[in-house]
Amino acid sequence: MTAAIRLSAAVLYLLLIAMEAVNTAIEETTDRISPEMSDTGKHAKDLGSLAVFCLISANSILLHYALSLHLTV
Repeated sequence: MTAAIRLSAAVLYLLLIAMEAVNTAIEETTDRISPEMSDTGKHAKDLGSLAVFCLISANSILLHYALSLHLTV
């Protein structure tokens, strides 16, 4: 694996962990402010989860790219 791929993987992983922390903060804050069901709270939680999913997808794409380079060489 090249240094660029390793650096990209490390950065994407750290971004994923940071986004998961932000998503947890959004969920905790939403539950504290509005313990009953609300559409706004649901949308906030869904958008936080979408951001985490996007970063998981980016990590997966990089993994597949790195594996394809490694397996074809």
